Amino acid sequence: MSRQQRLADEITITVRDEDTLTRPALEPWLHRLPLQVVTVSLPGVVHALNQGLERCTGDIVTITDDDSAPHPDWLLRIEQHFAGDPQLGGLGGRDAILDNGQFLQPTTTEVGRLYPYGRMIGNHHLGMGPARVVEHLKGVNMSWRRKAIGDLRFDEGLRGKGAQVYFELAFSLAIATSGWRLKYDPAVLVDHFPAKRYGNDQRGKVHLEAVENTSYNYYWAILRYLPAGPRQWAALTWEKMLGTANRPGWLRMILSRARGNSLGIDLYRAAQSGRIAAKTAASHGRS
Repeated sequence: MSRQQRLADEITITVRDEDTLTRPALEPWLHRLPLQVVTVSLPGVVHALNQGLERCTGDIVTITDDDSAPHPDWLLRIEQHFAGDPQLGGLGGRDAILDNGQFLQPTTTEVGRLYPYGRMIGNHHLGMGPARVVEHLKGVNMSWRRKAIGDLRFDEGLRGKGAQVYFELAFSLAIATSGWRLKYDPAVLVDHFPAKRYGNDQRGKVHLEAVENTSYNYYWAILRYLPAGPRQWAALTWEKMLGTANRPGWLRMILSRARGNSLGIDLYRAAQSGRIAAKTAASHGRS
């Protein structure tokens, strides 16, 4: 952050209470940057973000992860976007992922979408082209207008012991459906070096409890933060009928059964369990 063309007014870093390595590494910077360190004791990225958010005082809150490195013009571009659009509630950018020693290159303009027929598209790491309006942002590279946040906080009822997957989807939908605009600009760029996740939701590995938690979080985000109506119905129906390869819906399960793919069937059962739990929680008004 010391190399930003537009220096940060304040920098808040959340550190686990059992983390014995980060604090010594931050010591040399405490008097060189407007840095404050917040200690967190509960697990999960959502709790850590909320603790940091409580300490931030600026009009624009920018968020990135400990496994990313913002480009030098990151804050400058973010400031320009918010200054130029009073209705801009949230801004996201591309995270260039390092994969096998090379950064993945942008390949698509379809980013951050929740289509009217129900399908959700991420692709924040692959976005190209000009800035455009989107429906949801990605946690590693997102910024929010404090006025748009208000009393809203990241949903601590989401499941997961480390990364509560889809926490940013829930937050994005809450902001967007309250009348604010969300945008994505691939030029607002961070380099992303994916680190090991804590808990059972590990990248590249299948864990049925993690599948159930992820499905719960997605279904809960749609139920709670997308207003009831055709778009919510379409998103829920798409999820139940098709889903994704990692959290398959009914049609994908049928295909897995026809192919004798027992893992696909197990994934469906775990995903469906999460969906049912989210629906039950929503009917009782709790997470």
